[in-house]
Amino acid sequence: MSAILERVRKTKEEIAAKRKKLLKDIKILFGEASKELFDQHPNLHQFGWAQYTPYFNDGDECIFEANTDYLDVNWSGEWNEKDAEELAEIAKEKGIKELKDIHELGSAKHWDGNNWVDKDPDPQAKETLDSLKSFLKEFNDDDFKDMFGDHCQISVTRKGVEVEEYEHD
Repeated sequence: MSAILERVRKTKEEIAAKRKKLLKDIKILFGEASKELFDQHPNLHQFGWAQYTPYFNDGDECIFEANTDYLDVNWSGEWNEKDAEELAEIAKEKGIKELKDIHELGSAKHWDGNNWVDKDPDPQAKETLDSLKSFLKEFNDDDFKDMFGDHCQISVTRKGVEVEEYEHD
């Protein structure tokens, strides 16, 4: 092999090694920053999202996306047991399989008899959600894919990050 091609091979190996280390570092920093976010917002107990590359996109290119605009967020005290039971019954009647399907961006939805209607979160919940969205904007889709993979449901708690397989169309 020529000396130039050997330098190319070595340079590519160095790039791969540096990339691997940097990816490990960004994942550690994500965890540390998440813990800081939980410490700053005691009403935040969990947040998560789905991320995947669609299998079909009406002929357009299928591009990976971390769906952090559609968060599953739980705050302490947002739902009492009666609310949860009532929502579960309504969701069952409407064919909604999971209660998280009626949460969008942390704004609880309630059934007005005909439609799901946004119910504004309290000011503390809004502040928490704004901080959470600002935190997640520091990472792009490539970061999320590198940290957690493709076709995943991500759930972040004070204890760490759980990654589960995510099935989609």
